[in-house]
Amino acid sequence: MTPLRIATRKSPLALWQAEYVAQRLKEKGIDTVLVPMVSGGDTDMRPIDGTRQVGLFTKRIQQALLENEADIAVHSLKDLPTEQNPSLSLAAVPERETVVDSLVSKTSLRLDELPLEARVGTGSKRRAAQLRHRRPDLQVLPIRGNVQTRLGKLDEGEFDACLLYTSPSPRDRG
Repeated sequence: MTPLRIATRKSPLALWQAEYVAQRLKEKGIDTVLVPMVSGGDTDMRPIDGTRQVGLFTKRIQQALLENEADIAVHSLKDLPTEQNPSLSLAAVPERETVVDSLVSKTSLRLDELPLEARVGTGSKRRAAQLRHRRPDLQVLPIRGNVQTRLGKLDEGEFDACLLYTSPSPRDRG
């Protein structure tokens, strides 16, 4: 039987998510193969500010489904457009892990220990507002990219800290 083709982004987190789904399918006797892809959101590093088109991360993957390059897709639910393509359907959502926001800095500082006017990167407007509320002195700056890209920007000194969405569970590897 031909393996089920799973479209996914090439980022390490997206690949982990797709591999997780592939493993669940394997447990049900279904063979799979991953079809990694690069989305517009992976190459366009401008801050997400609501002025650009919807589906920045999903358009390429949806196209793969519509053009028969893949049979199913695995994607972060938070990135799916609110208006669904009528030719596609949301078939399943795995159980959600417990998640927390984590402040990451080179020196393991806590939020209240960051120096005055420290540069803190986040890709979330909600997190930016929360940071500014707790520490109005901070320079809260937009940051884009996968976890590895964001940590690289921290290592390069572009930021003093980054706020990342993480899970305490060993299942989440991103």
